[in-house]
Amino acid sequence: MRTVTTALLFLTLYCPFVHAQTARGTVCVGPISPEMPTFALPGGIYSPTTLSVRIDKRQPIIGPHKDCIKISNLDLTKRHLVVVSSDGKPIQSLWFRFFEGSAYLCLDFDSYDLITLNEKKNAKWCKCL
Repeated sequence: MRTVTTALLFLTLYCPFVHAQTARGTVCVGPISPEMPTFALPGGIYSPTTLSVRIDKRQPIIGPHKDCIKISNLDLTKRHLVVVSSDGKPIQSLWFRFFEGSAYLCLDFDSYDLITLNEKKNAKWCKCL
């Protein structure tokens, strides 16, 4: 019994990976206008009805067109890839890391084909966090 207790104590004190969890973050994706773009940048003209957002290797999320969508459980210590697609074709992508001291980011895709990523305090529209 003493050996088991000693082994558990050792694992708890000297092997933090046994009981520690990686800090997690959240991205709020803002509503995307259902209107056709009036100006095209490198992504070109796209169909707003099929516009989707994907982070890393997760399933793509269509829209959102009315409300914000929350994407949770993202590792704060790693970089992540956002891909915006339309009709199954990538329009734009962006690598990002969470800002130091922040676990909540807000992602916006405007009608000029620009992805912006800000802390919540800098994105007044950001309501899902």
